Amino acid sequence: PSFETSSPIWVFGIYNSFQKGGILHFREYPDRPCEISCIENIPVLYRAEVIYVPPHSEPYNPDDVPLTYLPPGRYIVTSPSFAIQEDAKLWYFSDDIKGPKIMKATLQTDKARYGTKDPHAVFYVQAEYVLQNAPNMLIKADAIFGVIILPDGTQRTVEKESWHWNETEKRHEFVWGFTNDEGSFSIPKEGPYVAEMTVKKKYFKDEKVSVDFEVCYHVGIDLDLNRDPPDYEVGSQVQMTVHVTDEIGEPLSRNLESILVLPDGNEISTLLWTPVDEGEYVSFYSPQEIGRYQITAKVKKDKEICYVGEDSAIFFVGCEEISINLKINNTIINEPVEFVLTVKKSDGTTLSGGEITSDLHLPDGSILTLSWSDEGDGTYTTHYTPSELGHYRISGTITVLGEGSCFRGSFSKGFTVVEEELLPDLVIRNEDIVVKAKRNNTEDSEPQIGDTVVISVFLQKSLGILLLLCRILQ
Repeated sequence: PSFETSSPIWVFGIYNSFQKGGILHFREYPDRPCEISCIENIPVLYRAEVIYVPPHSEPYNPDDVPLTYLPPGRYIVTSPSFAIQEDAKLWYFSDDIKGPKIMKATLQTDKARYGTKDPHAVFYVQAEYVLQNAPNMLIKADAIFGVIILPDGTQRTVEKESWHWNETEKRHEFVWGFTNDEGSFSIPKEGPYVAEMTVKKKYFKDEKVSVDFEVCYHVGIDLDLNRDPPDYEVGSQVQMTVHVTDEIGEPLSRNLESILVLPDGNEISTLLWTPVDEGEYVSFYSPQEIGRYQITAKVKKDKEICYVGEDSAIFFVGCEEISINLKINNTIINEPVEFVLTVKKSDGTTLSGGEITSDLHLPDGSILTLSWSDEGDGTYTTHYTPSELGHYRISGTITVLGEGSCFRGSFSKGFTVVEEELLPDLVIRNEDIVVKAKRNNTEDSEPQIGDTVVISVFLQKSLGILLLLCRILQ
């Protein structure tokens, strides 16, 4: 059947011999003759949820019934809920010339790519009331429905009951387990997917949204260098090894591609990767510039499977060793511990503008990454507030890059977090240390080479003074 209207209307009901309401689809009337059926090639423009209206019923209030806006036009009318016969009558309200309110909606997924280890995909729909003279307002839709089309052409029908309203985020959410309407493909089927949804709200114009995403079998890639720490000299050979594994960790042979970023920002994408074993590849490079290099390797896509795995490594060339002094202040539980790094070149010149990577190893075995502040004049600081007693260790590296220069150094130091500040049992002061030379059974305060030296240390204790005599024979 077809339907034509010369003015905008709001469809809400149907009368038929089945005494049944449901879903009506309104499709654009084709510009070609359809002798039997041609709706399979005509997309649905509007989907209306209609109620059954018995004959001689009382007038309906627009606030009490579902409404779908139809602009003027001629439509083919079909229904997935019931057959439409010649005695069917359509019920509607005439538009009040104000027209529908305008709604803007977005459809997103929690990932653009999924792997076989992903148990589900999450869809988010957020709708906004588009206002002319004010910012858009987030609103809750009455219904969201549509289909997800799988790579093999099958689909999953999504009804309004599938969606959950998240009041905190002001959005609708739907969790999908990668199955079609027949329940197949509980493991994500590889390839491209598309979700197409219609967002409805009474007195608003329907909004159609869609999103593309894909499922790719993940390939694990591990990239290793032949030095640790990764410090090299100009002209030396850097060996880079890549191991490729499949979803279950088995070696996998695939074609590799890589990008090597040089210190000046130029890139090399022509490195040759030679297979040495199943899933193992090696490449060599001889750097000619001082500075920081970054190599990134990944598996090439092919027609059958798309891959998402890649790995990167950083190495340094021609870096001068620097002096690092690490001071740790105030190691008391629940109070900020201060870490102070002082960085200098071999000639004593301080170095600022460095990049620090560091890890803090906690007593429970976990590791935290700390962020440092450059205080200037070669000083860097960071803080951490410990919540448990025990032994900690901080370690890391600092790199200072300049034009044609590179400075590198590493640090590692342990400390113990205690409940309160501990005072020493013994106190040794400079004035408590006396050094005298013993020459010809007499003592002289000015030792000479070859003398026997007597070092006297007085240890201060609460119960008195103890005398410790140390004899050092030269």
